[in-house]
Amino acid sequence: MVDMFSPSPTPRVFTLPPGVNFAECLVAGIRQRLASADSSAIARLTIWTNTRRSARAIEEIFANGPASFLPRIKIISDIAKPEPIGLGGAAVPPVPGLQRKLFLAELLAAVLQKEPNLAPRSAIFDLADSLADLLDELENEGRDLRDIVDLDTGEFAQQWETNRKLISVLANLPSEMLKNDSQFRHRATIEMVANSWNGNPTTDPVLVAGSTGSRGATAMFMRAVAHLPQGAVILPGFDTSLGAKDWQILPEDHPQRRVSAFVTSLGLSEADIATWVDVSPHVSERNALVALALLPAPVTNDWIKSAPALLPILTEATTTLSLMEAESQRAEALAIAVKLRHAFADGRKAALVTPDQNLARRVRAALAQWAIHPDDSAGTALSMTSPGIFLREVLLLVGGTARPVEILAVLNHPLCGGVGLNRMSHLEHTRTLEKRFFRGGPPEISANILRVWVASRQDTPDGFHSWCTWLADLLQSSDPGEDSLSAFALAHFRLAESLSRGRSEVAGQLWLKDAGDNALTLMQSLCDVGKSSFAFTQLDYTALFRSELNKAAEIRDEAFVPHQQIVIWGTLEARIQSADLMILGGLNESVWPPTPPADPWLNRGMRLQVGLPSLELRVGLSAHDFQQAIAAKEVVLSRTLRDQGAPTLPSRWLARLTNLLNGMGVQGADALAGMKARGDAYLHLSALHDAPTMSDFTPLAPRPAPSPPIVLRPKTLSVTQIETLIRDPYAIYARFILKLRRLDPIGREPDQLERGSALHDVMHAFIDDTIKNPNLLTPKHLISTAETVLADLVPWPDMRRLWVAQISRVSQQFVAAERQRRKNAVPLLLEQKGAAEITLQHGTFTLTGKADRIDLMADGSILIYDYKSGAPPEPKDISNYAKQLLLEGMMVERGGFAELGLRRVSRLEYLTLSISAKDRDVDLGDSAKVWAELTELLHHYESAETGYPARIRSKHLKNEGEFDHLSRRGEWEDGADYKVEKL
Repeated sequence: MVDMFSPSPTPRVFTLPPGVNFAECLVAGIRQRLASADSSAIARLTIWTNTRRSARAIEEIFANGPASFLPRIKIISDIAKPEPIGLGGAAVPPVPGLQRKLFLAELLAAVLQKEPNLAPRSAIFDLADSLADLLDELENEGRDLRDIVDLDTGEFAQQWETNRKLISVLANLPSEMLKNDSQFRHRATIEMVANSWNGNPTTDPVLVAGSTGSRGATAMFMRAVAHLPQGAVILPGFDTSLGAKDWQILPEDHPQRRVSAFVTSLGLSEADIATWVDVSPHVSERNALVALALLPAPVTNDWIKSAPALLPILTEATTTLSLMEAESQRAEALAIAVKLRHAFADGRKAALVTPDQNLARRVRAALAQWAIHPDDSAGTALSMTSPGIFLREVLLLVGGTARPVEILAVLNHPLCGGVGLNRMSHLEHTRTLEKRFFRGGPPEISANILRVWVASRQDTPDGFHSWCTWLADLLQSSDPGEDSLSAFALAHFRLAESLSRGRSEVAGQLWLKDAGDNALTLMQSLCDVGKSSFAFTQLDYTALFRSELNKAAEIRDEAFVPHQQIVIWGTLEARIQSADLMILGGLNESVWPPTPPADPWLNRGMRLQVGLPSLELRVGLSAHDFQQAIAAKEVVLSRTLRDQGAPTLPSRWLARLTNLLNGMGVQGADALAGMKARGDAYLHLSALHDAPTMSDFTPLAPRPAPSPPIVLRPKTLSVTQIETLIRDPYAIYARFILKLRRLDPIGREPDQLERGSALHDVMHAFIDDTIKNPNLLTPKHLISTAETVLADLVPWPDMRRLWVAQISRVSQQFVAAERQRRKNAVPLLLEQKGAAEITLQHGTFTLTGKADRIDLMADGSILIYDYKSGAPPEPKDISNYAKQLLLEGMMVERGGFAELGLRRVSRLEYLTLSISAKDRDVDLGDSAKVWAELTELLHHYESAETGYPARIRSKHLKNEGEFDHLSRRGEWEDGADYKVEKL
């Protein structure tokens, strides 16, 4: 037997003050108490702690000290691993978490089917998760569903009564169906161990170190250990400055509330708690200042009488305390990184403590520029690893139909297509598929669409046909075929594995390393789940998979060795660890502390009646972690003033501290100013680091006006391109001289150009039908023509219905006007192409055009119509720029349309297909003048002195031109001067 403690009639509880290195003090106290014991005595000691990182820290201190045996260091959450003897004899064992989640989802789906207004179907799995969390909380706190069923909800809203009825259904089911396997075994193991110790307590020393007992099962275990003959609990961050009166009124959000609750549950008071080892805090003056700032709200009037006593020690309390208030999280992260870099250069251990993972990622990225890779306790979420991302992308292909951009995301992923030469060939075929089919291709791709397309192609690289066939086969085989979870998961699993392997027989890299192994475990759990009556859809499986992926354990790269001197800790990891410099980042309200999570099942009053912890429990735990971390040797408090442009609120603890200092007269204001000055110094340093130097500046590009050789200038333009030449000559230069063409988007999009083209085809078909059979000139036939034409041309069902509806609205108006038009002229030519030549100084220029519709008047003259899906151009624009119809008319009069010969044009008109716009006649004016102006414009661009300036008529252009990025628009302003540059 090893006697570490003297016999005690009361439970044994020790504490350590905030800010000390808890792990070092823990080990020092153990060595003091076992100094006279046999050398093997320490091997009989068992230490239970709350995190693996804490366990490693304790083990490292033992390893660095005098040579000795190591104690057994265990994690409280692992107490049921492996399963204790005698625990597995239940008649109906508890179900795994996923199976219970599906069971709850089935119940919720049945409820939502009867009352669909309660929640959307897409929320079923989130609701199942929240309900499972409630069941776990009840299990952990030793409560039962019957406690909720017996609640009186008369004073609450109807929603809570509905919730109670649903929970009453669950309460009538066998309890084993609702208990999570791991949670059940955790509490059951603790109960079994505690009961065994009641009759036959272990005589070996047992310690629980670093936990506050905030969870019911953990607190039960700690109470059992505290009653052991050689057991003890060591509480972290215990504030001895609170009086007996304050001890009784601590609210849930106070840092000492959970410690107080645990001590009280043992029948002890604060006076009964001894210090584990005689140690002084790093800055006891600061501990006193913070303790006063965090007094419970009912007694904050004590500030008035207690603050003067702190004035003599105020300098010592704040000298090593800094406050950084950055304008943005980016500025905050860079300032923190600069401070950590200085600590690294000085050889000090420094830690960033924050619950904000976005801030932690930004700091990691900023440190990487100096090749500093901190040890981050958070690791990487499985959803953010390469296998997790790949599985999320492959998920969109399950079912056999996907958008081109979704297919390309999978094909271009590093885990797709195999390795080595197979991977290189795969990427070449992927690029070919993207360039020749996906860009400007159909908005959705299926196996049949891909097969039909590739069968029609002859000019493809070697092996491309067989590769496309392989891809089409995979898409076709990805259809689950059933509406069960296992069918969807198996299709997902097989598709991901086949895509990763590529066309080789060698396994891909999808399941390698820790991330791949965890991803494989997740997929296997989905595939192996038992039968369920829940009918899954693609959306259901997507929601479930993403939910399970986000809940998966975080991954640490086993091949990565970070800098141990610079660390990033979560608030829990920082509880029993310490560093020379502690930076408390993200001290904004709703970040630190986090906003209490919403409970969709029980409101605050109901939780209180049931006996569950308040939602403010997490706030109190965060407060305790804050009080512990701010007591380090040197501390930097950091926050942002704005988040995404909106002002932020400081953390409530930071606000209390600054308010207290501001209320302490000149000394307090000076101390706070000193804190801010030290923080501003690092913000200034980071701003200098981030500020561009003269070498970073590239001179702004001038407004371009290139002048290419005459022989390279275009000799043919269409009537619509003449308008472009007037408005943005640079676009003509880029398209016809540089031979550039904008890449089509991946997959067609239902934009205005697509809509205009489709509606032109509708009108062409309708007018052609009515020429052959005038009886078809009816609104009904116009609508049926639109439905037929758009069914072939428009692959987007929603847009197809919308465009048909738009035509339906104008059908009466258009047909009535068309009947009136037929009284004066008859349609002669539709979509007719023409060309006219103009003799210039350096050769002949050809003007081309395509008339939407040409009608023949009774007197033999010509009427030209142009269809517009929206409003026609204004008369001023027609006069100056939009000369398409005018030029087509001049082409007719000069024999540019061979089918017409020489004809006189008597009318030009825009016909709108919009209900809100009106048709517009075009004033013919002086046709000779129009042609002369065109000839003059073309002569102007025959000169080598004439350049092609960008956006010369900018106020008449849309916001973005096709070649604006090439002309580096943004570095020059519309209306800026330009200088012709001869090429």
